[in-house]
Amino acid sequence: MKIFFYNGANNGDLFFIKELIKITVLNNHNYDFFLAIRFSSYIFNDITSLQIIKHDSDFDNSKMWFIKDEDLYINTWCRGQFNFYDIEEFGNYFKTTINEINNNTQFKLIFPDTSKNCIIPRLFNNFVLPTKYIDLVNKFDNKIFYYNVNSNSGQFINYDHDHIIEKLSQTYKLIVAKESKIKNENIINLFDEGIIQNNNGDNLIFFAYIAGLCNTIIMKDCGSCFFSFCYENMISENKQKIILFRQLIIANSLNKFILNNNKNLYLINLFNSNDIIDHIKNLI
Repeated sequence: MKIFFYNGANNGDLFFIKELIKITVLNNHNYDFFLAIRFSSYIFNDITSLQIIKHDSDFDNSKMWFIKDEDLYINTWCRGQFNFYDIEEFGNYFKTTINEINNNTQFKLIFPDTSKNCIIPRLFNNFVLPTKYIDLVNKFDNKIFYYNVNSNSGQFINYDHDHIIEKLSQTYKLIVAKESKIKNENIINLFDEGIIQNNNGDNLIFFAYIAGLCNTIIMKDCGSCFFSFCYENMISENKQKIILFRQLIIANSLNKFILNNNKNLYLINLFNSNDIIDHIKNLI
């Protein structure tokens, strides 16, 4: 019997559902599991019995699950039916969906009771950061990781980060995620060091790992940045300030990922602030 998870969204949406899929697969060995996504995604590499296939445009986002040709299809898009990115709420909704399937079909899936800690995604199970990047990052003592990324999703407003990078680098040491026109001795640019964006998202694992080594993380509320809220970073003893440029309600639920007192999340509105640089400096 076959079970197909499907999700036609980008890497940020896949991040939220990673552990829910893993828990389901590991507890139900009598089924063959498939994940239909637009691109191969690095974050699922540690689920060896999960087969990645190409997402089909015929998959129905208006339903949470359906049966076709005796196979089960489960919609795992975070906004498929309920329009939220809250890790706890989505976990509860996913478990409710599994119960509904068990009560109305021949499929009988085991999904154990799980705490919030269990469903926050683990990203570094099969990942080792090359020594050259550790040495590079350790050149700076008190450092800021700056996510100068923009979103592939139409719901986010994209903007030019360079003016912020330029101003901050006059005072602080920055690790910058992507290509930037701003170059000086206070900036390490990961693009220039060979970490290039690609569809399978392995560059996002690099970003999240390196961001976890920094004192401050500056990001926006889009999928490329969410990876920094992985379990490994959220339980680390590294004291961090996370400064988030808020655009959508998504940002309001990200504090649920924080698992200890070593992390402090600050939300600021980028577009209504004329003194954004001073605002950031006050938080740092």
